[in-house]
Amino acid sequence: MKKNEFFAQKKQFFVNDVAAVKDYVLTHCAQDQIDKIIARADEACAQSFRFDLRWDMEYTEIPVVFEKEINWLHQPADDPEWIFAFNRHHFWITMGQAYVLTGDEKYAEAFVKQCKSWICQINLRDPDCANACRTLETGIRMNLWIKAFCLFRNSPALTDGFCSLFEESIIEQEKFIMEVWNSTKIISNWGVLENHGLFTAALLMPEHPFSEEMRKEALRRLDLQLQRQVYPDGVHWEQSTMYHNEVAQDFLEVKILADRNGIALPSGYNERLAKMIDFCVEHRKLDGNEMAMGDSDDIDVRDIITKAAVSFNNPAWKAAGYPEFDFDCVFDLGAEAATAYASMPSIPSGKRSVIFPDSGHIFWHSDDSADQTWLHFTNGVHGGGHAHEDKLHVDLFYRGEDIVRDSGRLTYVDKPERYEFKGPKAHNVIELDDQPSIRCKRSWGYHKRSWSLNTQMSEAGSFRLAQGAALGYMDLETGSAVLSRKVVWLREDLILVHDEIYANPKDKHKIVQRWHFSPDAQVTLKGQTAGLTLNNSDCEVLTLAEQAEVRLTDTRLSLHYNTTTPSVMLETELNEAGFTSITTIFSLNPKGEKAPCFAVPAPVSLVSRQDRPFAKSVAEGWVIQKGADQFTVMIAHEDYMGPSDAVLVNERQGMGHVIVWAGLDKEQWGTTLAY
Repeated sequence: MKKNEFFAQKKQFFVNDVAAVKDYVLTHCAQDQIDKIIARADEACAQSFRFDLRWDMEYTEIPVVFEKEINWLHQPADDPEWIFAFNRHHFWITMGQAYVLTGDEKYAEAFVKQCKSWICQINLRDPDCANACRTLETGIRMNLWIKAFCLFRNSPALTDGFCSLFEESIIEQEKFIMEVWNSTKIISNWGVLENHGLFTAALLMPEHPFSEEMRKEALRRLDLQLQRQVYPDGVHWEQSTMYHNEVAQDFLEVKILADRNGIALPSGYNERLAKMIDFCVEHRKLDGNEMAMGDSDDIDVRDIITKAAVSFNNPAWKAAGYPEFDFDCVFDLGAEAATAYASMPSIPSGKRSVIFPDSGHIFWHSDDSADQTWLHFTNGVHGGGHAHEDKLHVDLFYRGEDIVRDSGRLTYVDKPERYEFKGPKAHNVIELDDQPSIRCKRSWGYHKRSWSLNTQMSEAGSFRLAQGAALGYMDLETGSAVLSRKVVWLREDLILVHDEIYANPKDKHKIVQRWHFSPDAQVTLKGQTAGLTLNNSDCEVLTLAEQAEVRLTDTRLSLHYNTTTPSVMLETELNEAGFTSITTIFSLNPKGEKAPCFAVPAPVSLVSRQDRPFAKSVAEGWVIQKGADQFTVMIAHEDYMGPSDAVLVNERQGMGHVIVWAGLDKEQWGTTLAY
């Protein structure tokens, strides 16, 4: 293959006009981002490598330097993920971007030198090279190689001799992926990344005798994987936002390349992909980052949403993405796509409550503003090896900042830290008897999982309810127990979370509830009320639990792989037999505008039996006062209804198992959220 033969093909690549991309970046993108890319490209030219860019999924901050020849099989510490990331060669994209922006031939020369080194040193079929050429890396590598090659199109370093060597290696990698296909690949994210690379290479490289067969087979596999791996509600089955996003990005790139090159996609492909993007939009917090669910980091997901918006011409997605193409978007899709995106309208979806019923996720929004209250509740199927022990977990985001959040992932190495971040102590859930509700089998497998039940959402008037139950503690030596959580949205600044532990009266359990706060929060504790001071808000977390120890505990979050950040969590501990409950109230306030909030229990009875209030194990009520506003809430723990009677709470009547009253009017009939 000669360079001119490659670029003379009548094919549409990711980026066709590098000069226009350069002009766009220099006029639209932040200088600090440009400087970081050039700095990382300079490091890579000097054979110094680290992985700290947006989609470097195995993040490292400490560079590894090769003084002489690069050893592509070098592992600097106990984590083989470094070798895997190293052999994906994302840094060649960075070199290509720096070349486009500067025209400095050192980047092209380093790319050619390093690519030749890898081809000469690594044999795909040699067991001694296994860590450099897993099928996962092979798929990623083909895609990144071709993207990088296109960025160096104007360089004389791409000699005919190098281009032939490059083509031979790509063909060998294509064959390697074509040979690997089994039932595991159908449901593994590996299979998607492998065949995404195969599709890219078979489509964009010059035609060879097997090109069309490989392209069609790659697309057949990808369509099968899209329909099998992604639930009908659009969520990837592994229950990790980061891996959902990675797979969604690959499916999206296939659509973009197919559209540009006149290739028809299978029926249903775009529809299922669109649902994946809907989930990306919902799990995007208002700072742009994906919520950290399962094995995930704090990564700005708006590049995927932005590229999807222009590909599908979806104004609601544009409202959730960037107002204009960022650095990564324009290098992925080109300046022409950036112009098309700029001309699109941006129209917020207006959605306030969204449920993904197959995967068990519920999202609430107060409005469309950047200062909105955003809440996530999860209680679905466990997922794969990237999933965590997060059934009944809640994330809460307010005025651009985390209030409570997931702790992240830290590592994949089979050591205590792996289980620390996968387990209950790292999530906003209930833990019983210091035991996990799932039992891990090394880093990726499980001896036992927890089953979820009754994940539901309802709305009535301005009030909302999310609820579910989990059966992970049915086999405790101290006796079986069922966990249930109800989340009640009273209004955008007042949210009640009610935890129920159903256990045999003879069985006593140590019960610990945890809330992980933003690492930026200044947290104080007075009695059972925690105060949170953040940059944009002053919030309170009220705990209502008799005879409970409520404490602040130092802990840590992992915002990126291989890193930890100090933080604080709120722990509520009880030692009780039989039915037990813990009620938590989140009172959210703009900075400097904290309204006093307090809550007291309210007896619950039938109207005809006001002198005989229910036991706590049957039903509970609370009067919540925030500023001048009052709410009364009742939650029943079992069926209580008589033959023909209503329930009475705080001199107010209603019917159902979750009821809310707003204001001081005692004559009002309660708003029922669950019957």
